[in-house]
Amino acid sequence: MLCIVSMQQTLRPPTSELNTIVFKLGYGRLGNRLYRFGNIIAFATEYGLRAIDFSFVDDGYASYFQKLAELRFCEYPLPSSGEESDGAKLRRQLMGSNVAYVENLDDGYDLDFELESAKGKQILWLDGFHFHADHLVDKHRREVQSFFQPIDSVRQRVDIAFQSLRSQYQIIVGVHIRQSDFKSWNDGKCFFEAGDYVEAMKRLYGQLLDRTPLFLVFSDEALDDSLFKPLPVLFSNGEAIEDMYSLSRCDYILGAPNSTFSGWASFFGDTPILTLKSLEDPIDLQNFEINRYLNNHATV
Repeated sequence: MLCIVSMQQTLRPPTSELNTIVFKLGYGRLGNRLYRFGNIIAFATEYGLRAIDFSFVDDGYASYFQKLAELRFCEYPLPSSGEESDGAKLRRQLMGSNVAYVENLDDGYDLDFELESAKGKQILWLDGFHFHADHLVDKHRREVQSFFQPIDSVRQRVDIAFQSLRSQYQIIVGVHIRQSDFKSWNDGKCFFEAGDYVEAMKRLYGQLLDRTPLFLVFSDEALDDSLFKPLPVLFSNGEAIEDMYSLSRCDYILGAPNSTFSGWASFFGDTPILTLKSLEDPIDLQNFEINRYLNNHATV
């Protein structure tokens, strides 16, 4: 039977028996999935483990990424040619006695562990979202970035678009305006009106006048373009992966607070980001920083 692991136990390096980490269920949308599996890849790289996320394929997200598009399972490292997928093997093993199970839906959970009740287990089955390996994510960021390169067609479309934009503008600021679910999630604490983002953009514009700036705006809802006049603005209308990759190609990102979508774009593109938390806070270029840790407890 499955071994249910308490979330309160002491965390230490992984057991020598442990060889595979698996997610069976999804959690959230694209940004959440990338955050979650990005942490797992960093952890697996450090300790020589396998990692598999069944939900990444089941929900269609794997089709966005070059290394995963042809796989039946999202797994790291990738199986060699002709090798039976570890995912296929695990389908038969998940209910066996060699599995430790952790469910974590709300609290931050450090992956750098050895759980006493998981000793002797080969498979760690995780459900939830907030599984973190912060220092390892930064250490293995190039491996994580490489694993999640978008498919060629997405990269080509974005490359062509940015080649044109770069011929006209010296600085491109990506602006991620999250509306829809942020109106109610977390009691609306992360929700800002479009006009609030415009105010922040105006403050930035004054710092960029000598460098021919453009604001490239991404939003999950239609926006009134008259709100943004007279700022130099272009609105993106691509699908999620195209918008995320475009955002990563900008010089700066003004992001929605606690958003894994813009957070991943910063991480993937090494792009400095500033999230809008309060209009009273300074909106200054020197406050933008690259997101080096896929850990902000976001559920977006």
